[in-house]
Amino acid sequence: MDTTQKGPDGGSSSQQPNSETETKEPIVQYILVRTDLNWGTGATIAQACHASVASIATTLQSPTTKSYLNDLGNMHKIILKADKAEDLTKVEHKLKEAQIDYHLWMEKPENVITCLAVSPQPKAFVQAFFKNLKLLR
Repeated sequence: MDTTQKGPDGGSSSQQPNSETETKEPIVQYILVRTDLNWGTGATIAQACHASVASIATTLQSPTTKSYLNDLGNMHKIILKADKAEDLTKVEHKLKEAQIDYHLWMEKPENVITCLAVSPQPKAFVQAFFKNLKLLR
């Protein structure tokens, strides 16, 4: 199931800063993972990887995603926990309203929403969407 939200230009949000004019602000990828499924560590990590790759793959033409991929040694991901599916859908709704690219991962064949990954973005641009969530430990 493709649940990628694309910005109006097909790869980046219309509100996204231009990578050529932005300062050296860190580009990050936020990933929100459900913890109520009680899946093993490996399965949980796999869900985050699926969502991350899907989000990046669908925004390859975005200048910000290109910048993120051109600096492989400095990739920065912030993995947060969602206590229930509703936590994912609340964040999804806010991202959709703001036209920020993301991918909501649904595990098949279970048809369970497990994870949400935002396309690489300047940290200051997206951190407010995740301010009330805790790091996955």
